[in-house]
Amino acid sequence: MKRKIFIFLLFLIFIFGLNCKKREKGDLISVCLESFPSTFDPRYATDQSSDRVLTLTHRGLFTVNEKMEPVGDAVCSFSFLSPTLIRIKLKDDLFFSDGKKVSSDDVIFTINSILFNAPVSPKRSELEIIKEIRKLDDLTFEI
Repeated sequence: MKRKIFIFLLFLIFIFGLNCKKREKGDLISVCLESFPSTFDPRYATDQSSDRVLTLTHRGLFTVNEKMEPVGDAVCSFSFLSPTLIRIKLKDDLFFSDGKKVSSDDVIFTINSILFNAPVSPKRSELEIIKEIRKLDDLTFEI
């Protein structure tokens, strides 16, 4: 019986080994997850698996450092002009996977899609405080 199991395991290793190929660097991202992500759209992600994948594949405007202070991720600089007004400038070297440059129009579109589009994004309540978004140039906007 042990011999049959051993031969079966060798057979599986042989079969699956034939299907393996060496991947080029940058060709593959491997992530171990407990469950399949519910979405790959950051506007609708609420589960841990989706969040993990999206952290690796998408850039946010901000992240936080070890002191829990906001640090620009896709943002080059930001300043509070008043307690309710922030000016944000995007980094100049951000591109989508199709090569299109990321602009303030893209950020404004994304925020508006969360606030006003159906289906309702679970992130909507976090952004409902926003009263207005104004584009200043291709990389700069105010909220």
